[in-house]
Amino acid sequence: MGKNIFRFTAFFSLVLLLASAGFLAAGPQWDPNLRPVRLVSRGANEVVLDDFRWGSTFDGQKFHATYGRARIRYSEVDRVYLCSEDFPPKAVAAHISLAFTFRSMNGVTSEDGKKSDFGLVISVTNRLREGETPSSFMKAFFPAFSKDPWPLVFEVGTLTDRVQNSLTIFRQTVKMFPLRLKKEQIESILKAGIEQSLIDRSRDYYHVLGNNCVVGAYRILMKGLGDQFFKDFWALPDKIVSHNVSLPKFSPGYLSKKGLNAGERVVLNAEHRVVKIPTSMGVQTIDLTKLPGYGRAPSQLIPLVVQLENFIRLRTAEVDLARLNDLLSPANEDFFRVLKARQKVSDEIGDSIETIVQLVRKSPESCLKFYIEGIRQHKLNRDERYAPLNKALFLIVQFELNHTRQEQKPEYVASLKLFDTFPRK
Repeated sequence: MGKNIFRFTAFFSLVLLLASAGFLAAGPQWDPNLRPVRLVSRGANEVVLDDFRWGSTFDGQKFHATYGRARIRYSEVDRVYLCSEDFPPKAVAAHISLAFTFRSMNGVTSEDGKKSDFGLVISVTNRLREGETPSSFMKAFFPAFSKDPWPLVFEVGTLTDRVQNSLTIFRQTVKMFPLRLKKEQIESILKAGIEQSLIDRSRDYYHVLGNNCVVGAYRILMKGLGDQFFKDFWALPDKIVSHNVSLPKFSPGYLSKKGLNAGERVVLNAEHRVVKIPTSMGVQTIDLTKLPGYGRAPSQLIPLVVQLENFIRLRTAEVDLARLNDLLSPANEDFFRVLKARQKVSDEIGDSIETIVQLVRKSPESCLKFYIEGIRQHKLNRDERYAPLNKALFLIVQFELNHTRQEQKPEYVASLKLFDTFPRK
């Protein structure tokens, strides 16, 4: 009997050990649209990478990043831009990345030479798990206390891919600031960027202020140009970023003080069908209408889609800033900075609601139908973030019900009943 118990205990322990080993080996399931590059080979003047982003496809509902092998020739690079991708709340928010353009289409090519692009972008962000959204307050501000914080991921892809990602997918405005540098400095920054992208970041955790896109971009610049350019970047060397540069909105101004910002910015706007980027090969154009997913909403509804996406980002930021304010003491110098940012965000929300109301009034029937279907399809009918917008749109439904033709009244009555189930406080 004792031997049987011993054998059973040993067997059970082995099963648990193997199961836990299998679990650990499996690791987290990462978002397939956020991948770090992998090294295939490197030489003095070029590097070959796997998991390089070549663009995105669109299946009618979701975008899917296209990855593949790429050969990058350092000697072909001729310009570097600091890119600021603005998104709500515009008072404080932006995404910083580094873009490089080449003097020929041989700068970045697929291994077989069939694909190429006139530029590439290195973008640093938080690596999400599959199905996860970047909305965790704890992970963003207190990664040390989170059980599963976000590691950093350095993405590398074509400039066309980044334009599609920013303008077509997220409908942001991109401002490209050219840096005033010598050819050898630009090449050094590109090499540094690729090397930084190849470092294992599995324990290098994202922090919304202390270890974000700004820090990632400036680490690349420091490696490429030398630390002497950026001695005032750190409040505590290599640990705490100075308040003057921690927010992405401050980055272009910070570079101007260093004499590195050439000032002749290029602005790419999601409202334009074709965008133009100057290179030494001449002006390169990207036709957004030819990129997958451009027409994912009816053309007349695209302005509404943009504003709705802006609104929910603003409301999410408002909630996060309120929580952050609650954690800070009025004696803390950041307390009033956050309070001021909250007021700016609140003003932006008011402007956003006003813009949405104006768009809906122009075409109430189609816009309200689109909004209600979106709320129901994505199961947002209990999401309190939409409450102030629901309140404003509810008033439009009431107005239209009282002023529309008799044959259209049943549709507005149905809309009114649905809005009665949505939060409106």
